[in-house]
Amino acid sequence: MKKIIFLFAFVVYLTSCSSEKSCDTSNVSYKSNIKPIIDNYCSNCHGASFEMMGNNIKLDSYDLLKEKINDVVKAVNHAPNFSPMPKMMPKLNDCDIKMLEAWSAKGCPNN
Repeated sequence: MKKIIFLFAFVVYLTSCSSEKSCDTSNVSYKSNIKPIIDNYCSNCHGASFEMMGNNIKLDSYDLLKEKINDVVKAVNHAPNFSPMPKMMPKLNDCDIKMLEAWSAKGCPNN
């Protein structure tokens, strides 16, 4: 009986310590998922003050992001021939990248 309780406690411990949370991309939304990612990781350099930052890519609106989403996805994935983004920060977590990819694959709905 003690072995069963120990085994149960061990399984609960392992499942509670999962380093990656569930990442549901089935209902990805611009307002709820994508805009917060852009606001948190991109807007400092690619927002309203983008010209002062010396870059030419502005991502602070739905239309501008939709136009550049393929390049954004490649940059956050650190693809060859793309400047790794965000600059001088750690790579986005896997879930945020999956959200951007899913949103792009769904045609960038404005929802």
